[in-house]
Amino acid sequence: MQNEVIDIKKLGASAKKEVSDNKQIANGAEERVKLTPRVITFTLEYDAPNGTDYVEVIKSKVIDSDGRLAKTRVMAQLSRGLNLEHLSNEDRYRLDILSRATIQIEDPPDWLFEHMGSDLDLLMNVGDILTEHETRYFRGNARQGEGDTIKPRVRSHSSDLEILSEDE
Repeated sequence: MQNEVIDIKKLGASAKKEVSDNKQIANGAEERVKLTPRVITFTLEYDAPNGTDYVEVIKSKVIDSDGRLAKTRVMAQLSRGLNLEHLSNEDRYRLDILSRATIQIEDPPDWLFEHMGSDLDLLMNVGDILTEHETRYFRGNARQGEGDTIKPRVRSHSSDLEILSEDE
């Protein structure tokens, strides 16, 4: 048995098949929701207050973990040292969307941030599409539930917690 030669190519193919088989949906009745790509483009049309009309194709890339840290750093710099807890909800929202856009939009046109900082309608429109992109990207691996519902993408269960909540 010790002298048996291991066919690494065959071993690799077998391992890939096992991994692939384990990714298959356990219940054949469930279907995956159509995937949303990590990078999308959208056309943004904006009539600026100065009379200039802009039309631009914007590229959005869902933020990864490093991007989230960068977004937080941008948000801190935009707050100029103010404690975010002391800002109004609107101001926190503005900072959140501006920092998200700074990281999530690839190669943004110069005019975008020039106007987003002051035009709430533009800010909200761009913020909505960026957060919708992220939401759909992470929901893209969800499974269809019963009827029109989508099964939650992340599920956890603990019989220990169920027992604790019954005892309370």
